[in-house]
Amino acid sequence: MRLINTSILALEDFTSHPKIPAYATLSHRWQTRDQEVSYHDFLSGAKRNTSGWAKIVEYCRVALLHDLRYCWIDTCCINKESSAEESRSINSMFTWYERSRKAFVYLDDAHCEDISTIHSLRGEEDFAASQWFTRGWTLQELIAPSNMTFFNSRWEAIGTKYSLAELISRITNIPTDVLRGERSHLSCSVAQRMFWIGDRVTTVIEDQAYSLLGLFNVNMPLIYGEGEKAFMRLQEEIIQRSTDQTIFAWSDHSMEKGVLAPSPKCFQTQYSSGLREIPDYFPDDPASDSFNLGNAGLLVEFVLIPWSMNTYLAPLRCYASSTSGSDQRVCLILRRTKVANRFVRIKVSDEDLVLHRYLRVPTDPNPSYWDRSRLYRQIVIAREPLMKVEDCFYGFHFDFLCPSMFEAGSRPDATDVICECSWNRNMPRLQISHGTYRIAGIFRLSKKRFGTSFLVMGFDADFNPFCFIASPPFGLMKTYLPLLNVKRDIIDPKDVSAMSVWERSSWLDAMYLHKYIDELIRMSKESAFDWQGRAVSQGLLLGDRNTSEEVFQVPRFQLMVIFKLVESHPENNWKITFKDLPQPGMMFLHVS
Repeated sequence: MRLINTSILALEDFTSHPKIPAYATLSHRWQTRDQEVSYHDFLSGAKRNTSGWAKIVEYCRVALLHDLRYCWIDTCCINKESSAEESRSINSMFTWYERSRKAFVYLDDAHCEDISTIHSLRGEEDFAASQWFTRGWTLQELIAPSNMTFFNSRWEAIGTKYSLAELISRITNIPTDVLRGERSHLSCSVAQRMFWIGDRVTTVIEDQAYSLLGLFNVNMPLIYGEGEKAFMRLQEEIIQRSTDQTIFAWSDHSMEKGVLAPSPKCFQTQYSSGLREIPDYFPDDPASDSFNLGNAGLLVEFVLIPWSMNTYLAPLRCYASSTSGSDQRVCLILRRTKVANRFVRIKVSDEDLVLHRYLRVPTDPNPSYWDRSRLYRQIVIAREPLMKVEDCFYGFHFDFLCPSMFEAGSRPDATDVICECSWNRNMPRLQISHGTYRIAGIFRLSKKRFGTSFLVMGFDADFNPFCFIASPPFGLMKTYLPLLNVKRDIIDPKDVSAMSVWERSSWLDAMYLHKYIDELIRMSKESAFDWQGRAVSQGLLLGDRNTSEEVFQVPRFQLMVIFKLVESHPENNWKITFKDLPQPGMMFLHVS
């Protein structure tokens, strides 16, 4: 470490000394290269008429006033012509600022006077407008020292980091207790520390990563010329030393994503500022706090929650505060590929991070249907975006081949359908939002043929398509109204067009449908693991998204219902066909 002797303005080398004397450090904004004094300029006495030399002289004067015989500044105390010395210095810089007796911040574009006691509005605005707060290197220079004083352009003291902590916190988003040294910055999550970078800039793109080494307590060799790869290497180094999964809680505009963020700006999400790592390990939550980054991608154990077909939420081990005030888990959106246990990160409906009120995996030996829908497995998230992912249609296409199925004939018109999307009789389909498992639509069937009956279509929690046929006196629904906790008018034959299905459909939202299915299983004495894919007695039909086609016969209504995955979009597009049940003795031919 090289220091300036403040009494004689000479460099002294303490690299081989066992004990470094007390010294001051200076944090400042670099001017143009022709004004700043380099190591060789200082030795040769060049540039004595520049603003950079005047800055060093004033800095040494202030250090002497604070009884410090030595000081350090990054312009002339590092021989940047030696790549080895530059690399060693940058890797040590956070420690040098941290161990300094006093740190001074020179704001050459601030003209305010002491605002630590006056706190004038104009003075605060002038202080906050300083470009020092926009530079990448000054972030670690702000956090590392415990004793820091700010100076204006005339080298007049403005205030200390402690006295100005609340104002600096509003400018930088760094918590006041971290600024005041009451809590270590290392206690903040990786995503929080990345969030502090904000819109800070560096002259060289690699310095976006190199300026953060001390902030994350990592070291790595410097390779100028590697561009954005430097930030990727920084994240790899953080992963080697930390189990903090908030490093994956980033977002950008791309539809397909790798596992690592391409830029620090990706951590400027609505959750990052308050994202907290889960410090303890839940015995009933098998989501692992360990992971390994290899050449194929990130090997990690996750609980996967179905979100859309072949698409899952993966809850990270971190919490974010939602608008409701309750803590929720931040989840990645993963799409399953054709390779076993291989997933890619994606964006769905303009979202790539989702808050979820994650329920821990139960220890009950007989889990409910909802619990079984959550998968716990070791997976690999691809290192690079390996596939093109589009936000495809998610819902049902229909073939109504029953001539007398609706009042309007073989196809329902708008008066026969309650759905979230607009209904087109000539293009019969229902679409719902990704991440929803509930009713997609309700059809009113022909009174002449079925009486007053309704056909309910939707997805269950594991995104299997279901079809429920209800008729007065509501069949099984009437039996299970207490269980479902739903009003009778959810399907009111007298006022179908006015009913607000989306407000009253709690019987299919959350866990109500699954409680209903579990009750049917219990009553029919079927095994909890072999009922899926077959018609549950008395009206509920459930397709299996892991098979290409399911065919059901509903003798009570003389209907044949066929669930079929459309090959062009096998992950999210179902075709539902309704046919008249063949009469006894007739041959039935199904053509795909």
